[in-house]
Amino acid sequence: MPFKQDLQLFAECIIAVGINSPDKYPSWMLEYGKSQEEIFDQDSLEIKELWEKIKIKIDIEKSELINQKLNEMFTAFSNGENEKGRDIALDIYLMDVKILK
Repeated sequence: MPFKQDLQLFAECIIAVGINSPDKYPSWMLEYGKSQEEIFDQDSLEIKELWEKIKIKIDIEKSELINQKLNEMFTAFSNGENEKGRDIALDIYLMDVKILK
């Protein structure tokens, strides 16, 4: 997948996590037979995989900052601090991740 598409998908996944994860997914998403936990795990995995592809192609300073924020976000979710995790995800999204260079 081209770099720009990876960035766009990464941004979409981050905003989805920022709005829904891990326990606020809309009911229409649950109609596909997945639990909120399964959807969150899938979103988290996709974020991690995309980030691995993206981070080696962008500014090192920006990469380190986003990497730190991602770690804080996943730690917050792991600790049950869902609102904090969502807030961090939105902070990452607002860093204009879809236009990183």
